[in-house]
Amino acid sequence: MRFAYPIELERMTEEDGGIWLVTFPDWNNAVTDDEDVPEAMANARDYREELLACSIGRRLPIPAPGPPGNRAPVEPEAGLALEAALWHALHEQGATGGELARRLIARPELIRRALAALGKRVVVELEDAA
Repeated sequence: MRFAYPIELERMTEEDGGIWLVTFPDWNNAVTDDEDVPEAMANARDYREELLACSIGRRLPIPAPGPPGNRAPVEPEAGLALEAALWHALHEQGATGGELARRLIARPELIRRALAALGKRVVVELEDAA
């Protein structure tokens, strides 16, 4: 699953403060706002990452993104998207973090592929004991 959640961007009336309101329909209509569009979009990216991180941290299901239609999708950074994908897969299978660790240890090539997708590699450094 891709974690590109469509948002709704709406300008509030001057009577309501004239701010830009950003709504996440797939997250029970969670909202954030700001006085201008670039800042409202930056807040939306930050808020979406907090929504994902909170779901992972609290072991809650992650909602599937709805169809974008004419709404702009907001995607998380790659590391969080990978973490969300792992949590989503575990949750759907009813597996635990320990089960994931056992699966990865049994198949280290999965770790290498996941890190390669992020452009990362494992570096081990040994130090002399004191």
